[in-house]
Amino acid sequence: MSNELTALVERGIEAISNDDLDSAMSALSAAREAGGDGDGRVLHLAGLVGWIQGNLDEAASNLLQAVEAAPANAMIQLDAAEFLFVEGELEEAESILREFLDQAGVTEGQDDARMLLAQLRLEDDDAEEALEVLDTVETSKDRIEYLVSRGGVLFALGRHDESIDIMSKATDSEPEDADLHYQLGVVLHASGRADEACARMVKVLELDGAQRDSGSELPDSDVRRDLTERFEAILEEVPEPIMKRLAGAPITVATAPTKAQVQAGLDPRSAVAFVGDAAGPTEEGTLAQIVIMRDLLVDALDERDEMSEEEQIEEILFESTLVELRRFFAMEELVVAGVGG
Repeated sequence: MSNELTALVERGIEAISNDDLDSAMSALSAAREAGGDGDGRVLHLAGLVGWIQGNLDEAASNLLQAVEAAPANAMIQLDAAEFLFVEGELEEAESILREFLDQAGVTEGQDDARMLLAQLRLEDDDAEEALEVLDTVETSKDRIEYLVSRGGVLFALGRHDESIDIMSKATDSEPEDADLHYQLGVVLHASGRADEACARMVKVLELDGAQRDSGSELPDSDVRRDLTERFEAILEEVPEPIMKRLAGAPITVATAPTKAQVQAGLDPRSAVAFVGDAAGPTEEGTLAQIVIMRDLLVDALDERDEMSEEEQIEEILFESTLVELRRFFAMEELVVAGVGG
């Protein structure tokens, strides 16, 4: 690759890391004009641009061509595998990672590949192999990515105390990372350490709120009406026996949960919240109110998703409702067909 092409690709990759799509597209166009169409790094840049734009077929094509053109380039192999992982193509992603790890003489990116492979094995319900893969990591055991991966694998294996220890180390290293606090909160809750879990979830609420642009303004009447109508349509998908438990509960719209609600057990990231007396060992649960959290709904939207915003909203509301049904009424085994299913 010429110095000119190298500089253009590096400029494009840096622009992507800075969420500057226009500059990335400009660099890609210039790289192609400079004769880099078949170069692995240019194909890689094209794949990343397509991914950001939501052109998934184009992204896949370019990234897979880049994998073939530059088999020893760690960034290309890892980005392609991550793309396929995110898009649910687990076998193809794993194949790329294993071929990369099997290459003789390639050392750069090996630990990153192992950590991503461990996540793939965990996603494929093989926590034992995921742990074996993590045990082969050589120089990255103090990195957040390793700690999070190992904590998740240990949790899946039922080794909750070990998972809590390692996830606590991660949050101590990055105390402003809301995702880390959330994951630790989930593990603490599953371990029966409710007070500690709530404290972590309150921290998540604070950190998420600080990152939001929407502030605390109450949604206007049109937004409240629209979300309420959408939610009522979602409830039509709920089986009648379950619907009876929801009937009569008023539906309201807020921006986000309050601290008191999270301390009482609400998920600080659920777009739907059931308020009342949750089911216990001997109580069925009494629902007093259903709250749609506007800000959390907006947070969950993904511009790269192939679904329209309306379809995404419907899916988020449905999935959040399912989670709350399981939590509030202790219906852990509840399975309901998706929207329109």
